[in-house]
Amino acid sequence: NFSMITEYVSSTGRIKHSRETGLRPVNQRRMAKAVRRAVGMGLMPSVHKHPEMLEDEAAKMAARRLGMGRFGL
Repeated sequence: NFSMITEYVSSTGRIKHSRETGLRPVNQRRMAKAVRRAVGMGLMPSVHKHPEMLEDEAAKMAARRLGMGRFGL
């Protein structure tokens, strides 16, 4: 299930650590294998946004919320 698998993938496309997922080692390996298979079959994107791009988007969204507009004036 695509929506369930995306819970275990970070916004940058990396598989989350078991500390974050709370899965036992056996289930963590199963989940990681399912993610890799989904990427291999083309069900999930293999290329995600770069962390710097995510930070820029977050800053833009914050500026919009504060009413600074496009140029920050």
